[in-house]
Amino acid sequence: MIILLICPSGKLLSADSTHHSTTLSFSNSITTSPFFGQITINSDSAIHSPLFTGLTKSYFSILFDTTNYNQFTKQLMTLPAAEGFLFPNLTMTQIHPLVISDSLYINPVFSLHVGERVIIDTLIFQNLDKTKPELLVRDLKFLAGQKYTSHTHNLIKQSLKKYSFLNFTNETQIIRTSKGRFGLLVSLQEQQANGFNGVIGYVPRTANLEGYFTGQLNIDLKNIAGMGRGFKIYWARVNSNSQELKLNYFEPHLAGSHFFTNFGFDQTLRDTLLVLRSFHIGLGNDISRLGTLEILADYESTLPTPAGRELLSLSKNKVLKAGLQTSFDTRDLRTNPTRGIFFSANNYLGTRKKNHRQKIMTQTEISAEINFQLPQKLIFNINSHYAAKFIKDSKLDYSDQLWFGGATSLRGYAEDFFSGSEIGLAGIEVRWITGYYSRIFVFFDQGYYKTSDNNIYWPRSFGIGMRLESRMGTIGLDYAFGEDDTFTTAKIHLHLENRF
Repeated sequence: MIILLICPSGKLLSADSTHHSTTLSFSNSITTSPFFGQITINSDSAIHSPLFTGLTKSYFSILFDTTNYNQFTKQLMTLPAAEGFLFPNLTMTQIHPLVISDSLYINPVFSLHVGERVIIDTLIFQNLDKTKPELLVRDLKFLAGQKYTSHTHNLIKQSLKKYSFLNFTNETQIIRTSKGRFGLLVSLQEQQANGFNGVIGYVPRTANLEGYFTGQLNIDLKNIAGMGRGFKIYWARVNSNSQELKLNYFEPHLAGSHFFTNFGFDQTLRDTLLVLRSFHIGLGNDISRLGTLEILADYESTLPTPAGRELLSLSKNKVLKAGLQTSFDTRDLRTNPTRGIFFSANNYLGTRKKNHRQKIMTQTEISAEINFQLPQKLIFNINSHYAAKFIKDSKLDYSDQLWFGGATSLRGYAEDFFSGSEIGLAGIEVRWITGYYSRIFVFFDQGYYKTSDNNIYWPRSFGIGMRLESRMGTIGLDYAFGEDDTFTTAKIHLHLENRF
């Protein structure tokens, strides 16, 4: 064992180092500060030799003091850890001081025993009550047979991020199994992720229209039977003559595979003129830890009411279409993000059959969001949405239109106030984050739509809003102005979200 004695200016007597420990003393016997010279590392694993060489060369002629010595040994010990050797042992066996041109160089010799490489054989999950381990094993089984490194934490976090009912605590432990192999103990926290969301809107009275209430109800069940399955129910009263109903089922592992699937049914009563029904199915897979790719297939039908036939000459039509959807999400939180990007895009190609005539139809939808952190807990949020539908050699009729406006889009207007063959929205929000689910914000929404006659319009709205955590759940209020609105005609949207 060698004793390393260094004075405050870096002057050396001798050394004692086992792993990271260094003993200091003081001396006036040397009038110059020592420097790192040639560093020799004797390791029982040859795979680190090129990395060792680069590290030792970078320290040549650097002042040999306590700070630099500890920094060097810390960097040295990260090299075997990056290759899965988590229990290395480092000992300095010799120092070989050498004076060259009145400069003292320390030429230490280290012995590094890397130990046994940690190869993950078994995954064990801690603190699970409702969630079944089989679900997580399917998502993380790619770790089996892999070496454990510092990146393993990020891989686990990214793989489980899609499950909002789980929170990875960043705590893992390496344990020995009964067979003498290495197991990875992952600590998780289950969260209340099932959601009940309600929105009440009020459209004030105008000169030609009585005021009326609108409403939305969204029930989102997650982790059904502990296997990550989901079921959503959405109902909305768009206006006094329109309603929407949407049902969707999500299966994270179809028949135990890596593929997920969606099944859905939508029905819309539009202004008592027609009924739109659609059935859709999707089959997808994770293309990265942050993104997905999904194959989509839809069947839609339009059933006009007697009023629709008489007033708009509507007739039955059917749409068959198939497409692809891709998405990725780097946001730290989905409900109240402080940083990160979200992007989703889908494209359809299909046919529409109407009056025994069949035409090619294309449809595109793109959504994006980005969040920047500002000082004083402020978040700058930019969000956008675009959708378009085209039918070859034909204009879109009333039943084909895309609709937007209301609590989740252009907030200064009533629900589904605008329609067209193309619609778009670009919004900005400056948010003051006051809690995990709470915030106060100001917003500006710029809308866009193109009618079937190729006329383009640019409606906009602005306002203020808040989300506040309470015992009842998260309470929200949006107060929004459309063009030419006053304080008495501004739109009010009340939100209530409860998790259970």
